[in-house]
Amino acid sequence: MSLKWKWLLTAFLTQLFVGGVFISIHYHHLGEVADVRLLKSFEQIEQDVKNRTLIKSGGPSDKFLQNLGRQIYLQYAPTALAINDGKQEVVRMGGERDFGQLKSATPGALMSAKGLFVKTFQFDNQRYQFWVVMDKAEVYHERDRSVLFVAQVLLLSAVASSLMLLGLSHTLTSRLFRLRDKAMALQTGQTGVRMEISGRDEITVLGRAFNEMADSIESHINTLNDTNEQIVSERNRMDSLLSSISTGIAYLDDKFELVYVNKAFGQMLNTAWPSPADSDMSALLVNAGLVKEQRIILNELIREHIHRRQLPVDLDFENHKTLRFRFQIQDDEVLGVHGIVLVEDVSLHKNVQDLRQEVERDPLTSTLNRRGFDLALENRVSRLMPGESLGLLFLDLDGFKLVNDNLGHKAGDQVLRCAAQLLNSACRTVDVVARLGGDEFAVIVARASTNLLENMAERIVKAFEREPLFKRMLENHSLKVSSSIGCAIYPIHAETAAALVEESDRQMYEAKHAGKNCYRIAESPKAKTPAKPVVQSEQPKHAQAHVLESPTGVVVDPSVS
Repeated sequence: MSLKWKWLLTAFLTQLFVGGVFISIHYHHLGEVADVRLLKSFEQIEQDVKNRTLIKSGGPSDKFLQNLGRQIYLQYAPTALAINDGKQEVVRMGGERDFGQLKSATPGALMSAKGLFVKTFQFDNQRYQFWVVMDKAEVYHERDRSVLFVAQVLLLSAVASSLMLLGLSHTLTSRLFRLRDKAMALQTGQTGVRMEISGRDEITVLGRAFNEMADSIESHINTLNDTNEQIVSERNRMDSLLSSISTGIAYLDDKFELVYVNKAFGQMLNTAWPSPADSDMSALLVNAGLVKEQRIILNELIREHIHRRQLPVDLDFENHKTLRFRFQIQDDEVLGVHGIVLVEDVSLHKNVQDLRQEVERDPLTSTLNRRGFDLALENRVSRLMPGESLGLLFLDLDGFKLVNDNLGHKAGDQVLRCAAQLLNSACRTVDVVARLGGDEFAVIVARASTNLLENMAERIVKAFEREPLFKRMLENHSLKVSSSIGCAIYPIHAETAAALVEESDRQMYEAKHAGKNCYRIAESPKAKTPAKPVVQSEQPKHAQAHVLESPTGVVVDPSVS
């Protein structure tokens, strides 16, 4: 229902309500007036009858009573009246009503029954009973007629005023309806609609404000259209740029769901771009063929690396492809928390790394081989800063040849693996252990000093002495395995990587000739220092390890194993 009809209906009902209240009050008032008149008429009739019967001496005759009844009937015009002498009705006038049912009425009381008012009183020493009957319709006739007239006047007034309001509202609302139609047209995108301005009333002011609003909206829409064209153009250029990048790029919203991926990302994970087929990162990786071993920890893996942000994670796929993921989480006031995922195909790099491991690693001991050692040493030397130094321990296993000859190559391989483990345990994480071939090992020591090399060499010699495998070989087979170590420092003892290897190798041979199971450190060019045994008091023990008894006496065996 429109506002106009609501207004008219409200006005009409309001008039009816007010008129109804007025009619109710008027009806009640006229009813009270009619009741007062009725009681007054009954009192006058009673008084008149009593006065007339007092004048008559000797008691009223039937003829007198009939004349009395006729006079009262003509004067007061009741509906009916009757006079009863206690045995029978003497006079009865007006209507054909049965008064027998009214005989029980109390004298002096007003009785209402079946649309009648009945007044009963007695006279002539209560010998006669006088009944006067008034019809209620006659009593309230004036009231009902007056109320009906007022109701008709009020109804006509309500209808007339409603018609006047209808005409006035049509004049007012027609302009409002036009304004509404213009507003709806503006809502649908018709920015050219305007209101015709005429007059100075409130609707004219509203129409002028509407036109100003329409002008402002049209201006903003034009600005937004221009901006949108620029945004579309920039987005197309950005899509072209991102599509040309070989690195996969994906955008995550505040719920960490994928909302945009570039071409490289879609090709790597077999999904559509720029809108991915699956917004859930875990489901997308599984559908792309992530290996089953990594699916179990996938959610924890992604969640962990999302929180650690820049830390990369490599995931393997069933098509022998390895992808490296980097997560960057950002938080700003406009977009809130969102993320960017960078993906690189590192399959080739990983294969190269694996191949390099195979080429530069010793398969028996898992340490660097000769090639890996040479590359690592050259790399370390080339990256040294001024004032930094690099140490080298060159080791040879004493008694290894006897183990191979007496116990076989499997025992020799076990000795080599055990020696590599001992070297790794005695070194720091920044140091590099390498097997150069046969029973020769080397350790590249970062940030080296003479004291550091002495401590490391001593730890290695003692580790060989405490090793349970070597103890069993000595006890069961009289085969002693130990180490002879040569030490040198770059650039103190050598100026090149090759010279450093030669100097440490020479020091190792000097340790061999000094009795084995000991170490030698190269002497400084400026101050020559004698070689130090592991522990000065233990030097005779090291010599005794290489003494053999013969029928002619005791001799020292200086041979190199």
